[in-house]
Amino acid sequence: MKKTLITLLALAGVAGADTVSIAPLTSSEGWSVGHQNEKKSTNAVLDTTAATLTLTNADWSRGYGVYTLADAITLTNETDRLTVSFTINTTNLNSLVTGTLVGSGKAITLGHGSYNDSGNGGNGIQSGISTDTTGVFYNMQTENTGGVFVTPDKKVNNSFTENTPLTLTTTVEWNTTKSQFVASLSYGKTSLTSYDLGTSYTLDKLVFSLDGGDSTETVSGVSVSANLVPEPATATLSLLALAGLAARRRRK
Repeated sequence: MKKTLITLLALAGVAGADTVSIAPLTSSEGWSVGHQNEKKSTNAVLDTTAATLTLTNADWSRGYGVYTLADAITLTNETDRLTVSFTINTTNLNSLVTGTLVGSGKAITLGHGSYNDSGNGGNGIQSGISTDTTGVFYNMQTENTGGVFVTPDKKVNNSFTENTPLTLTTTVEWNTTKSQFVASLSYGKTSLTSYDLGTSYTLDKLVFSLDGGDSTETVSGVSVSANLVPEPATATLSLLALAGLAARRRRK
């Protein structure tokens, strides 16, 4: 009986966690791409074979790619965890490339800094958070010239180098000190900042955008993974089902 109980607990640990992994760039499903204004042709092209989103600017128009999750990912338990990462390769430091997590009434924007803020953290990494979740384009400029303006609250100079890919990561997990979910942002292996998200968090979509001079930038390696633990009632039902199976096997 003791051996059976240990086996059940082990199985419950395996069955109790739901791991969700999504690689949005490997499929065109869920994507919409385009440009934010019509002054000149601006292309956003998704190459699912090369797993790359190419954003091309022309005459200051703004390219974007939006990935909407077919099933939103919701974190509710203290052991739930979500990680989103993507890699930016900028060919022109006079441009602005961002990735934004949209969900739970918040837009968390992270990316290459603003071209018109070079004296105050531009041409490096910037991040910010907004309550405007309706846009298909997010920028971090000193003035709002279109799209959704996100005030950068964290800036690091010279964190990007031309033609050198840099991976940006956002991890959402429970913070026991704050008793809520916290989004921790990092670039490469360096921690950047964090944002408080409340006692639950839902990721609905990702938005990638380009602003700046005439340039072509790429986003690659986009990945979304989550480890979700079911509610206690669901876990209990799973244990009972496993116990029933064990009892049935013993009778046989």
